[in-house]
Amino acid sequence: HLLAYELLKKAEILTSPSGYILDKKMRLKLRAVTFNNFGCFYKRRGKLHAALQYLAKALKIELTSEEVDNPAGTHLNLCATLSQLGRHGPALEHAQCAIELLEAMAETREQKGGEGAEKQSGATDDGSIL
Repeated sequence: HLLAYELLKKAEILTSPSGYILDKKMRLKLRAVTFNNFGCFYKRRGKLHAALQYLAKALKIELTSEEVDNPAGTHLNLCATLSQLGRHGPALEHAQCAIELLEAMAETREQKGGEGAEKQSGATDDGSIL
């Protein structure tokens, strides 16, 4: 667990505004992934409030950035964490947001004639969803 935490802290430092990644879009994309992973890390440790803080940070970046990896996954992670805290109303809202995002992705894929479907279909296979 210590190694995972240390690696996440390094990723947090590397993706900070004063870090080594000069491309702002890429930096924000990786920072959102890092915060999402921190949320998963803390949820797994039973530190649900810390998990919520990191997942909220990830979602904030994803809502304001053009290039993001998996905002539906972040919504689902928020859903799971909120549900564990007994906050089922907000959890349901995040689940519904995730469904809307996934439906929009599917619709976009259909409009493109399935182009790139292989790449997009693996979006939730990265282990970043609880």
